[in-house]
Amino acid sequence: MKAMYKAAAVCLTLSVCAGVFAGCGGSETKTVYELPYYSGTNTDEITGLAEYNQNLWRRNTDLLEGADPFILDNTAEDGYYYLYTTGGSGFSGYRTKNFSTWESTGVILEGEKDWSSYWAPEVVAEENAEGEMVYYLYFSALTPEFAASDRKIMFVATASSPAGPFEMVDFTDEASCDGNTHGNIVTGSYANYALFDYEKMFEALEEETGEEFSVTEIPSLIDAHPFVAENGDRYLYFSLESPRCIVGMKMTNWYTVDYSTVTLLTRVGYYTVEDYEKAQNGEQVETCEYEKMGTADVNEGPFVIEHNGKYYLTFSINAFYDASYSVMQAVGDSPLGPFTKLRDDQNGLFLSADMGGNAVLSGTGHHSFFTIGDDMYICYHRLIVNGTIDGGRGICVDEVKWVETEKDGEKLDVLYVNGPTITVQPRFDPEAEYVNIAGEGSVSLVSGTLADGSSEACLIDGLLSYNTTISQEFLDAHVRETTITEDATFEVAFPEAREVRGFLVYGSKYTDGYFASVKNVEIVVEENGAEKTYYIEELVPDDTCIVWNEDELLYGNYVVDNVVYGSGVYAEFASRNVRSIRFTVTVPEGQEHVGISEIAVLGKRA
Repeated sequence: MKAMYKAAAVCLTLSVCAGVFAGCGGSETKTVYELPYYSGTNTDEITGLAEYNQNLWRRNTDLLEGADPFILDNTAEDGYYYLYTTGGSGFSGYRTKNFSTWESTGVILEGEKDWSSYWAPEVVAEENAEGEMVYYLYFSALTPEFAASDRKIMFVATASSPAGPFEMVDFTDEASCDGNTHGNIVTGSYANYALFDYEKMFEALEEETGEEFSVTEIPSLIDAHPFVAENGDRYLYFSLESPRCIVGMKMTNWYTVDYSTVTLLTRVGYYTVEDYEKAQNGEQVETCEYEKMGTADVNEGPFVIEHNGKYYLTFSINAFYDASYSVMQAVGDSPLGPFTKLRDDQNGLFLSADMGGNAVLSGTGHHSFFTIGDDMYICYHRLIVNGTIDGGRGICVDEVKWVETEKDGEKLDVLYVNGPTITVQPRFDPEAEYVNIAGEGSVSLVSGTLADGSSEACLIDGLLSYNTTISQEFLDAHVRETTITEDATFEVAFPEAREVRGFLVYGSKYTDGYFASVKNVEIVVEENGAEKTYYIEELVPDDTCIVWNEDELLYGNYVVDNVVYGSGVYAEFASRNVRSIRFTVTVPEGQEHVGISEIAVLGKRA
């Protein structure tokens, strides 16, 4: 990395290190000291991306490549989070403690001969009767019998470690499946290992879907998701590829399905299964148009969360190779529903690259959730090359918030993702010494004018402003920017001085509301029992924040086509005991307003 810091200029230099600074109104005079800082101005010679201090920040472009990621929190056992992704002829794994540095666990499951397309692994852990942890790996694979039709079979394997090696469970061998053997009406290389008793599963699926299934037309089952409710009950969910829907069922144990509970949970394009059935009978019902915008009708990659007595079924829509691949949420009163997909005003599509409208990333789908302390995060994949799957898929992690809204006249918490992000963000992991503490302070408007209805409180509400196409009614009500109509100065202050290393101001999601710079940054610190003010003259957005019109660039004209959601300006500096940070955002000439999405202050973890 090149030189880490640069020095900021002061208004009137009195000596090498100090100056006199007149406040915005010109009436206040104070002694300020130039602050050496770094703001992401150096770039990597190979990637062309800005270099950043990985002790303070993180960036999704630097995570692993892979698809259909699942994160297993095994920290209670060995301190690690494990990552599993779709494989080719088996599965390999990774583990991490900080979501920046990953180490390979090697091959965790050796593939069977002539099998391929090992798909969407998920792992659940449970203590056995001897008090030992057993790890159950659910996945699908393509066997030679169905290579031409691409129909995948679902399996389970077990291990005594999340790193494997996992061994396939043989359902004809009592020792392999703890006596939970089942008959099968299928034959072939997969027959002994098939998770389901197909005679019973066919009967249950036919009753739920109205479709007929047979051994020669065996249904393709993918994206298994094991879930343990707070009362200890076990459930398993999967995606049925034809007809496209999500199915759930209760498990007696992790080998045995209660086939009487097999339940159809979603239908593509409809808010409820009941709506689908009404439509088949000729009734007019509201449809979910987002699920019809891709090149394939899809409900897949299910994941379930239990929260405040409700169950949230989250799943991907549209084809995985489409820019519009996204994640929706549905809510129900039980693990098997019935579930109702949430609408735009309830943030139904809660993870999306704005349905392909995001200028710099796309294909954000197939996800899992995990927690660190009281905070929740989502792990998902995106298209590495925007708009095409040709470049493969990359793993991303972003923060998830619960936002209170309404459904049927009652309060309801819904999921909101601070993302998808592609720019530098504060670290959040357990090993991070410095994390975002802005929400622990208070924020005030020192000077300037806010737009009608705007509030400076939005600067530290923890919600990044995202998307200009989807869920606008929800976003306008719950994820607002602080909007100024003239140059404005803000201050974030802490009850007690906090050890701080960095400061970030997020810009607007709107092209006509992005700031040109953040000026006159004053950082008030305590040093040797006295108050001292440090100063940064100006922080200017770089090309990671702005998408220029390529046609105009040919003529030397810098015309903004779009802005990068979740981007902004930041400065990092040597540790200071900070009491407050004051900064000014200017409204560019010819622009009516500026929006500020959020601020972050990187302070030492309390």
